Amino acid sequence: MRNNDRFNQVAFSYAFLAPLIILYVMLMFYPLLRGIVWSMQDISLARLAGGKPSPFIGLKNFQDLFSDRTFWSKVVPNTIVFVAGSVTLQIGFGTALAILINQRFVLGRRIMRSLVLLPWVTANVVVAYSWVFIYDSRVGLINRFLLESGMDPVSILSSRSLVMPAVVIANVWRGTAFSMLVQSSGLQSIPDELYEAASIDGAGTLQTIHMITLPLLRRFTLINLLYATMATLNVFDLIFIMTGGGPLHNSSVAGLYMYEQAFILGRFGYGSAISILLLAFNLVLTFIFLRWFRDEAR
Repeated sequence: MRNNDRFNQVAFSYAFLAPLIILYVMLMFYPLLRGIVWSMQDISLARLAGGKPSPFIGLKNFQDLFSDRTFWSKVVPNTIVFVAGSVTLQIGFGTALAILINQRFVLGRRIMRSLVLLPWVTANVVVAYSWVFIYDSRVGLINRFLLESGMDPVSILSSRSLVMPAVVIANVWRGTAFSMLVQSSGLQSIPDELYEAASIDGAGTLQTIHMITLPLLRRFTLINLLYATMATLNVFDLIFIMTGGGPLHNSSVAGLYMYEQAFILGRFGYGSAISILLLAFNLVLTFIFLRWFRDEAR
């Protein structure tokens, strides 16, 4: 009887999981395999509209990608600046806010956490349009302040030198909340006895943060770093709404450039090649971070 009951439980588990596994394969692996196939085809909107077949061209799309001057001179540096700037500031501000809100002398800590989390739960579309309004050269809050101060307004999102810092600030404003949440979880795992011992030894606030808080937050910081990097590397809608990649590709990142090539210019094969390269870069970064995390755990 026990064997039959166990067999029935296993059978029920497989029957319950089978649809989920099939759905996961359809939503994850099929698009991935389809993208790999498309990256090796000369598939374009013109061919699809004309009913023409898409010939197999091997690695031709990847060869074109590695010789694409716009991609390597504009998109790749923009992506590096966007990811590095966003992740560094998100984790820095998130850690500072988490430590500040965790202090006992701060009143209304739960309310403050809820308020800080509001940008993170807000849709990227709303965030993007909000910052477009803030940066607007006519009615934006920044330019209104400049005008009241007697200075000339600045077209921030049309400036080659200011557009990338502008989108980084918008992304940091939204992502800092999640970094604070992760770091706050780490702070809750630190025993109060350590702080009490440091206080008895005469350590100040900054010394306590440097010697106790930050070292014990290292594992949580690595998790934070992994998530923030992956999320920022794949940002599309925020920049698409704010700048569309302009001016002259000065705010175009890899995800946006892939969309432009595939869905605006109709070069689906070339866009698929960019997506495969972006996926490979994500996998490499994930492997590096997980290896780093494993070494820290030891």
